[in-house]
Amino acid sequence: MTPNFLIIFLAALIPMVTGFIWYNPNVLGKAWMKAADISEDKMKGANMAVVFGVSFLLSFILAFSMQFIVIHQWAIYSIFASEADHTAMMDPNSELSIYVKD
Repeated sequence: MTPNFLIIFLAALIPMVTGFIWYNPNVLGKAWMKAADISEDKMKGANMAVVFGVSFLLSFILAFSMQFIVIHQWAIYSIFASEADHTAMMDPNSELSIYVKD
């Protein structure tokens, strides 16, 4: 399976956008800074390019690996197979085959 890097790139942006909203001072950012004992001066001293770069890299790795973890539709018929040789799906008139076709 060839990875679709455009979709992976867009999927990697989802945690970034969620974090931008979540940690916004008008949403939950002030409460997070208070709970984590972080001041605005300390935030300004951080190298944000490195922080966002590493965050995006980890989001990209997560999105890339998720395609192999969650795409398992090819095995759906093995759930319904009643015998070890999967003959239940080979009979087009079986109740299972008719159900799957509908």
